[in-house]
Amino acid sequence: MLSDDIDCARRMTAKTMHGLVVNPFGWTPMEIRYCQREFNMNPMSELQNMESPGPVGADSPHVFLDIRIGDELVGRVVFELWEHLFPSTVANFVAIVKGSARGSSGKLLSYRGTRIHKVIPNFAIQGGDAVNNDGTGSDSIFGRFFPNEGPWIPHDEPGLLGMASNGPNTNGCQFYITTVPGCEHLNGQHTVFGKVIMGMGVIREVEVVSTHSDVPDEDIVIENCGIFQVGMLLGPEDPTGEDRYPPFPEDCPTSLLNQRSLQDVTAAATLIRNVGNNYYKKKQYVNAHSRYKKAQRYLNKYQELAGELTAYEDAEFTKAILPNVLNSAACKIKLKEYDQALEACNEVLDLAPSNAKGLYRRGQAYHGKGDYDRAISFVERLDARKQTGSYRCIDFGRTESLSWGKSNLLRKRDTGLQEIFCRT
Repeated sequence: MLSDDIDCARRMTAKTMHGLVVNPFGWTPMEIRYCQREFNMNPMSELQNMESPGPVGADSPHVFLDIRIGDELVGRVVFELWEHLFPSTVANFVAIVKGSARGSSGKLLSYRGTRIHKVIPNFAIQGGDAVNNDGTGSDSIFGRFFPNEGPWIPHDEPGLLGMASNGPNTNGCQFYITTVPGCEHLNGQHTVFGKVIMGMGVIREVEVVSTHSDVPDEDIVIENCGIFQVGMLLGPEDPTGEDRYPPFPEDCPTSLLNQRSLQDVTAAATLIRNVGNNYYKKKQYVNAHSRYKKAQRYLNKYQELAGELTAYEDAEFTKAILPNVLNSAACKIKLKEYDQALEACNEVLDLAPSNAKGLYRRGQAYHGKGDYDRAISFVERLDARKQTGSYRCIDFGRTESLSWGKSNLLRKRDTGLQEIFCRT
């Protein structure tokens, strides 16, 4: 994608966020003059020539990309492709998705194993370099480049799939997916040939990965890709066959789950959590954490749809979500991701300030970070709870561990806390 596009996107995003949009498309007079000068086009006149993709035929291709962030297989993104408007662009994209065609170099082109190499929050993500896998390569089934095609589709919604290019008629294998509606500065410059119809939650997960100079700090990889068939799953398959729910509740049909029913949603969340527990027992902590996050998503979606909860609903909601957040913290401790474990513990203690497991795991996390003074403070808070017996749900390994650990910690902190916080 052009650096001018990115700079312009940031300016427009900032204006939109600060309420300075002066027309429905977000163009200010300065931006209009900028585009006239840099691109020799008037965006307002170009917008009048934008077209809707119109009705999509039942036989239009649907493809999927399975996205992995770090070690976690996050989920499946499904696209509808507008073959009736962009036959060449779609043919190229489908061929690379299938890995069935060779580029100009004679190399088989495939998106499988390639990275999402650029992430710009409140704008777009970019990937698909099937040549160099770093954003510098280009190739297609028609040659290194092929021309723009079809009517210009406006960039007026998130989830649009477009060809990344370095100027007119330089399409290759790289693509981008918008994450916000306000990307109209790309109109007339890039071919939009499809959109996300399921799995936008996966794109949102990609969008929040930390970056440096727009390069993700974690590997974001297209683990698998292909033609999407009716009946395919939208997420990692559960070996037990129990978890039939998509990774993100927005993609869950009402025939599978009534998301406005507290009873139905808590039952689904419990089932998903139990699948996570099975992974945890097998020491597959990444997979376990993924299920706990998924259960939280369904519960949070219920809260969003329900609005203000009654006292009973709030109590049931808290009772359902706490085990998932606690288990997430336990996974992060096992993975030595202590800052994320602390975030989960903070969430628990916001909901239930005296929760014993929340205090205990927070102490574990501080111990893992080497912050022994703070770890001591949580030993003391747990020691105070010993009088009420309310900490009995935790197995410390030996009954005198709390007082023994605290007294020895003052003399030999490492040894004392290791004795206390060696278990989950």
